[in-house]
Amino acid sequence: IMIRDESGRSTLPKLSSSFQINRTFIEEEKSSFITIFSKEKSLDEPFTYLTSLIIKNIDDGLSPTLATKEAIEQFKKLFQSIGKLPPESEIIGLLGELFFVDEIIKIKTDSWKGWIGPEDKIIDFTYGELDVEIKSSSYSGEDKITINNYKQLQYIRNRSRFLFYSSFIKNPDGELSVPDLVDKILSQIDDKDGFRDKLSLTKYKIQDKSLWLEKRYSHLETIIFKVDENFPRINSDSFKDNKIPDGISKITYDLALNTINDFRLEKNKFFNNFEK
Repeated sequence: IMIRDESGRSTLPKLSSSFQINRTFIEEEKSSFITIFSKEKSLDEPFTYLTSLIIKNIDDGLSPTLATKEAIEQFKKLFQSIGKLPPESEIIGLLGELFFVDEIIKIKTDSWKGWIGPEDKIIDFTYGELDVEIKSSSYSGEDKITINNYKQLQYIRNRSRFLFYSSFIKNPDGELSVPDLVDKILSQIDDKDGFRDKLSLTKYKIQDKSLWLEKRYSHLETIIFKVDENFPRINSDSFKDNKIPDGISKITYDLALNTINDFRLEKNKFFNNFEK
């Protein structure tokens, strides 16, 4: 790739011995260029990804030099994690969120855009006046849901909040894996690049697809709860003077499933929200 860069003079970062990055003056063009090329054919896919990062950064208004530097840093961070899988709990968490996305796009194909879990928001999904906290677990015989932030089940007037809980069990021949769900979702939506951008914020890396495919599961059940003002939760009202004491930076607690049955919602009533 050659990127015209008339004003750039600063030193460009190195990537690896497999990529050559330098500045070149092309006499015929009377212009300076940033030139990047891959020395190995096997790196065509990573090279294409690096190129897409540079183009996106330029489209976002960065200068060619800064766009290249930022892309290289993004690229390095990505490939530092290649070949490693996150903890099982995080794999299950992502599986659950993708399972949810796959369900709702069957009703409205662009509804996946409400998936904000990868962006480290308080909740995992928002759509109009509807908010959804997505929870999942690998079956262990314990019927409980762990809440990691007291705002996840916060009741907000004039908005509807739901708790979407799915349980899975490890199964080498299971029908579900993160890569399978990713491919299934991509086959059903139009803005594939937008979804890939969202996915890039998660721990899943396409370069590790074969590793992720080894983590297979079977779906056991999905339960949906309506989180209203009476739903059991810990919040600021749970403390003296309706204020969380100073010094407490995080609240994590478990919800016993058998204590919240009164808040269960029929699936069709929940999914009807996406037909509006």
